[in-house]
Amino acid sequence: MKTSTTPWGAVSIALVGAFLAILDSFIVIVAGPSNQAELGAATAS
Repeated sequence: MKTSTTPWGAVSIALVGAFLAILDSFIVIVAGPSNQAELGAATAS
């Protein structure tokens, strides 16, 4: 059995992780005002 020494598996995992971090941040930014209004929270001053 021959093992591959190319780093494409690690590169793809790193790219998916970076994409998920950006997606999570975007979801939090978009959902924040809606959650704030629903909870009746005031903005920090």
